[in-house]
Amino acid sequence: SNLVRLVQGMGFDVQEHEVFSSLRAAKQVIQQQQLRPLLLLHPDAMPEFSGIDCSEPNAVVLGLAQQAFSYDSMNAAFRLLMQQPNAPLLAIHKAKYFTAGDGQLALGPGPYAAALEFATGRTAQVVGKPQPSFFQLALDDLQVPSTAAVMVGDDVCDDVGGAMACGMAGLLVQTGKYLPGDEGSRGVQPTATVTDFAAAVDWILEHIGSTAS
Repeated sequence: SNLVRLVQGMGFDVQEHEVFSSLRAAKQVIQQQQLRPLLLLHPDAMPEFSGIDCSEPNAVVLGLAQQAFSYDSMNAAFRLLMQQPNAPLLAIHKAKYFTAGDGQLALGPGPYAAALEFATGRTAQVVGKPQPSFFQLALDDLQVPSTAAVMVGDDVCDDVGGAMACGMAGLLVQTGKYLPGDEGSRGVQPTATVTDFAAAVDWILEHIGSTAS
C-alpha cells in the first residue's frame, strides 16, 4: 500500500501485514456489512479498496479526500443519504485538521463529515481513530494486550485519547499538527509528552517494563 511504501521510505523495515490502518478497518466494515460504497477518498487511498463493488452505492465512506472534495462529490453523497434512509455514513476518521505537505495546517475530513451530518440529520459512524474499537482491532490483529502497547501521535484527542480509552499508554509528540497547550486539552492527559519520535522511542525503552507489567 502507499502507506507501507511511505513508512519504508522513512527507513523502517515494515511489511504489509504489520500495518493496520483506518483504511483497512473501513474495508473490513464494508465487507462485513456487504456495502457498496460511494468513496470520498484521496486517489492514493483508492487502491486500498480494490475488489470492493462500488456499483449502485448504498453507503457513503468519507476519508481524507483533500482535492477530491468538491461541491459535486459532496452533493452526490448528500443525495445518496437523503434518497436511501438506511444508507450508512462511514467516516474513516473525523480529524479537524492535519499537517499538509507545505508544513501548514489544512482541513481534515471532520468538517466535511460534519457538513453531511448537518445537512442530512444523520450521525457518521467513525471506524478509525479515536474509536477505541479501532485500536482494539489493531491490538487483536497484532495479538498484543493493551497494557503492552504504546500509541505515539501528534493528535491529543484522536491519537492519544482514543488509545488511552482502550487501555494503552499514549505519548503526545510535539511535532506535526501539535499545537502548544494541547497537553491536557479536550479532557485528555497524555501518559507523557515528548519532543519528537526519537524521544518517544527513548521513553518506551525506559518504561517498556512497567508498561508491559
